[in-house]
Formats: sequence, structure tokens, C-alpha cells
Amino acid sequence: MSGFSGAVKLGDLNDFINPSQNCVVALTGDKLDLSAVDVDFQEAGEVILQRRGAPPSDLPPGAPTIYGDPSAPTVKVSLSDCLACSGCVTSAETVLLEAQSADEFRARVRAAAMSGGRMVVVVSVSPQSRASLARAAGLDALDAAKRLTGFFKTMGVARVLDTTASRDLSLLESCEEFVSRYRNAKHAAVTNTPPPSPADVLPVLTSACPGWVCYAEKTHGGAVLNHVSAVKSPQQVMGCIVKRKIAAELGVPASAVFHATVMPCFDKKLEASREDFAMDDLGENVREVDCVLTTGEVAEMIAVAAGLGAPSSGGGDGAGATLDSGELGKGELAAKGAAALALVNPAPLDGALAGAGGGGGGG
Repeated sequence: MSGFSGAVKLGDLNDFINPSQNCVVALTGDKLDLSAVDVDFQEAGEVILQRRGAPPSDLPPGAPTIYGDPSAPTVKVSLSDCLACSGCVTSAETVLLEAQSADEFRARVRAAAMSGGRMVVVVSVSPQSRASLARAAGLDALDAAKRLTGFFKTMGVARVLDTTASRDLSLLESCEEFVSRYRNAKHAAVTNTPPPSPADVLPVLTSACPGWVCYAEKTHGGAVLNHVSAVKSPQQVMGCIVKRKIAAELGVPASAVFHATVMPCFDKKLEASREDFAMDDLGENVREVDCVLTTGEVAEMIAVAAGLGAPSSGGGDGAGATLDSGELGKGELAAKGAAALALVNPAPLDGALAGAGGGGGGG
């Protein structure tokens, strides 16, 4: 969890389970009843969770209120569960975050290769990640894009796309939303009537950072959320394009497309896991984005493929997520992989790569 932004840790948010911060996920996968009595450590794999309103712990200040048996089975939670509360069971080292990992991505690529064309994997790369990898490898952005395409195509990925186009679409939609809100608010002021919708308030707050959105939801509620733009981020816009248009081009249903994105921030994993972005009209368990890989995780995959090291536990140490000069020393294997990108054979790009040198804007 160290890779997630500090935004969700402001105020009382931290990695410790305090009496007012209860994890809602039971080890069986069910939701815990916060009004129930405290859970005792009776069976292997259980953890101690204090109920809301429980008396203060006798432990010293700052000590974690969660314990585990080293011999107990690994506790598994999904990232979508992490959006449910401020508490987090990841203060126990045995907890493994599922689905949003390089290991899961590799498994899906292998499954697609053995499916006889019934399943496909599509990867969308953000310009920020492409720019970071290009800089670390000493390449220009276009060359880095071609080599990234070659790397993923060698693994068995069907399409490697760029999110610049979805970023442009998201910006256009944001402009449309602002104009609509401005007109509605102006009409309401002139006629002295309420706006058509509570969401037609100004100013409009926009952010492609899911950490900030999560912080606003947990801390400020409707006072801020009514001002937050309803436009999807470039990552999620790309998910809609992949599951609705690219899937049709490939001749498979949306449920058969595993869509992974490469992003510069761990919090994008949380965004992809939100229930808001489930595409129920296309089938059960269809999501706009199925997996998010950070820049550092992709660099580590390249390093492993080049024989420069073994994958770390969980599919990536994540420390080299941005791969700038301040991060290269924190993720040694990822740094080696980023440099090794220059050795990967390039491949033709899938579609136009508008603004290949760009690295700004949200993901």
C-alpha cells in the first residue's frame, strides 16, 4: 500500500485499525457487522477488529490493532473493498491485494493464448508512463511506444493502444459539462429559480486523481461532491472504447476482452475497481478496465523478460512507479527493466499515436 498517494491518508486516515475505522471485509469474503461484538482470535487466519464505539485499546499510541498468525493462510481482499472504509487490513503483512497485479496480467495473457481466439487481451498505455519509460531508456517517446508495443505483442497481447485520444475526449466532455452548468446556473440566477439539478452548481471541480476523489467522498461529502465533474477520466473513457468498439472489431464479446492499462499512479487501480465503472449492460462482471499496471510494474516485467532478475512477490515492488530521478534508486529491478526497453524489438503501432511526446494531463 506504500505506493498509493498520500491524499487518502490525510486527517485520520492511516494503515491502522482504530475503533472508528473498521474494515468491512470478513475473512470469509462477507461484510462484517460493525455492531457485532469484537472478533476474537480463535481460528487460523482471523484478525482482531474493534467494533465502532469500542473502548480505547490498551496498546501504546500508534500501535496497530491487528494481529495475525504467521502460519495462517493468506488473507485476500479486493481493491474494490478498499473503497468501503477508512480502515485497512494491510497493516498485516499476510494480506494480498488481488487482481490488480502483474501476476494476474500474466495469467490472463496465458489464458488468452490457450483460448483459441475466444479471449483477447488489450493494453492501453498512458502518455505519462510512456514518457517515464522513454526517459529512463534514453529513447524518444515514439520509439518507446513502438518498443512497448513490441514487448506486449510478444507476450500475446492483441492490441496496444494509447490513451491520448481518450484524454482528448475527456477534455471535450469536460468543456461541454462546464458550458451546460454555466448556462443552467446563469438561467437560474436570472429567473431566481433553483437550477435543474443539484449537480448544476459552480464552480466545477475536475480531477483525474482517484485518490483526491476518494478523499473528497470520505471527508467532505455532498458539500464538495456536487461540484465534482461527472466526466470520466481518460482511463475509464478508454475502457468504454475498448469494451464497446475494439471488442466488436476483434469479433469477441466485451466479456472476452481483458483490458489492462499502464498508468503512473497506484491509485488508478482503485479507480478501475469502483463499482461505478461496471458495465452491467454488456454482461456480468464486465468492467471498463480489468487491471491496472503501474509504470514500475511494467518496467519490472521487462526486466524479468530480459533475464535481469526474478519477479518480486505480488508482481512488483511498485517503488519505481514514476521512474524519475528520485525513484530509480527505490525500485532497482524496475530501473533495470526501464533501461532494457531499448533492447526490445519495436513493432508497428496500433492506430494513430497523437501527441507522442506529450506527458501532461490526467490518466
